[in-house]
Amino acid sequence: KVTPLTPSEMKQHGVSASMASSVIHGFDPTTMPLPRLDRDKAEARLARNVARIAKLSANFNENVSDEAQSVFDALSRTMECAWEGDRILV
Repeated sequence: KVTPLTPSEMKQHGVSASMASSVIHGFDPTTMPLPRLDRDKAEARLARNVARIAKLSANFNENVSDEAQSVFDALSRTMECAWEGDRILV
């Protein structure tokens, strides 16, 4: 005899209701093969994310006040700008 998990037990073990239902009805999603990885797409996504993080890092200046950083952030959403020391170049 199989005793179903209570909702709190399901939550505790990270089991969703749909997963529990699937297993009960003979379908176990944990045994499905993983989808094929498109290496070119993964590498392109990685390159985009690395470039985005590099830009975010370049736009952050730890030597200025929070207010100055907020002004820079607002400007950078609408135009190209850069830090030169504690000055904003637009």
